[in-house]
Amino acid sequence: MSVMRSASATGVIFSLRTFAAAMLALYVSYHLDLSRPTRAFITTYHGLSDFTSVLQAEEQRFTIQLDLIASKSTVSQDVIALHKALSDDPVATATQETP
Repeated sequence: MSVMRSASATGVIFSLRTFAAAMLALYVSYHLDLSRPTRAFITTYHGLSDFTSVLQAEEQRFTIQLDLIASKSTVSQDVIALHKALSDDPVATATQETP
């Protein structure tokens, strides 16, 4: 439950900061008397969506890396269990194979 609150609070803070950045871009573009001041506001959110895509891709990559590490660990445990089942010493076998 606290994780949900933390994620929710983080999302709210992120949204508020994004809105503040967009409003600042709009203010600066009006202050500089640009021809299309609303474009600065829209560009802030467009750039944000691109950055969000990058963050989501990184999150997926980290999840996949964690899954890979878990799989390698399971394989190692299974090899050890196999050696124990065959009454073989896995440490001795590993040192014999290594030159």
